[in-house]
Amino acid sequence: DGAQGYWLEVARDPGFNQMEISEWGLRDIGYQADLAPAQYHWRVAALDALGLPGEWSAAQDFTIQIDTTPPYLALLSPADGSVSDTARIEVLGASESGADVTVNGAPVGLGTDGAFVTTITLSPGANGIEIAAVDPAGNRATRSQSVVYRPAETVGITLAPDIARVGGALASRTGDLSVRGQTTAQPGAPVVVRDAATGDTLLKTEVGANGAIGFTVQTTEIPHDLRIEVLSPSGVIEGEARFAVVQDNQPPELTLDQPPPRATDAPEVTLTGSAGDAVRLTMNGVPVTLDNGRFDVAVPLRAGANPLELVAADAVGNLAAISLMTRLDLDPPEVLSVDLSRPQGDDGPIEILVEARDDSGLVQAAPFVITVGEAEREGFLRCDSETGTCRATLPPEPGRLALVELIVEDYAGNAAFE
Repeated sequence: DGAQGYWLEVARDPGFNQMEISEWGLRDIGYQADLAPAQYHWRVAALDALGLPGEWSAAQDFTIQIDTTPPYLALLSPADGSVSDTARIEVLGASESGADVTVNGAPVGLGTDGAFVTTITLSPGANGIEIAAVDPAGNRATRSQSVVYRPAETVGITLAPDIARVGGALASRTGDLSVRGQTTAQPGAPVVVRDAATGDTLLKTEVGANGAIGFTVQTTEIPHDLRIEVLSPSGVIEGEARFAVVQDNQPPELTLDQPPPRATDAPEVTLTGSAGDAVRLTMNGVPVTLDNGRFDVAVPLRAGANPLELVAADAVGNLAAISLMTRLDLDPPEVLSVDLSRPQGDDGPIEILVEARDDSGLVQAAPFVITVGEAEREGFLRCDSETGTCRATLPPEPGRLALVELIVEDYAGNAAFE
């Protein structure tokens, strides 16, 4: 206080012998010096109205150096281009001690090790992060990168309807099952498939183009429950779907209520029965309607032999088949001969022997009526389709023999009368 001026000295040495500046009578309290890079020592004394100096101040030192190197600056997190499902994230980095650091224009403090951390608020979509560091020499370093804010959302998952199913479980004939589905999640979203009972991770994949999901899982003969999870970038479950898988290598159980006739004179034959868990059924290659696993199909016949083949397929392609044969026969048996006699003599038994043929085969019983003298006798001949003979033997009885009526039928119901 009261000083009329100042005397400033700047020297290279603490003893002020190597003087660089000695300015007497300074009126201002500051002085602009032009000095080369080096270490300096300085002191000042106040001058009174007569120009006499007071005591020197305590000497102090400073160093001048040329610094054109930008300060060290690193951004440790978040990663460039990363996706966040939270609106506030931490920005972590480091710079050199003494630098002034800003994040998106806001100053942040440095720790003793030069590290800094701050929290910023994101807007939906892409967000730029601009970091700058300025050292005491005015050198500047910058870093910039982007982070995407995608708010967590609820996404839907649907499995492809054309995947084979058995009892509600996705099914395969082999130990591998390809699962396809669709989700409303964005492409690239993480997908995890877990064991629904234990929570163990079975596989990881990601959502493909247009929300497609696809992967392969193992199956066993015992149904197994699994779970698909679609995750946010931070691992939050945004959507899930449960499903079961099973291996099915058993063909459907195909049964007929009763077999078709070996031969018939009807223009068609009707087959009924059940096809188990079949989803498709064909008769001679023609699709047959299934109603709760049952079928009722009329098959037109042509003259002669008619092969009938039922083929049932279940959801995973296991097949069961029944092959049959029936004959459309509109012609009666052809009676070749009828022999009514007593081959062992007049006192012997009466024998009736008929020879006939028919493609459908002869019905085993052929009714007959004969007369022995004045008495009428009736009964049945036993027919053998393989030999084409029908035969019956009656007890001995005297009298003239005569055939009254003989009916020979085939399995189609056609009858020949004699």
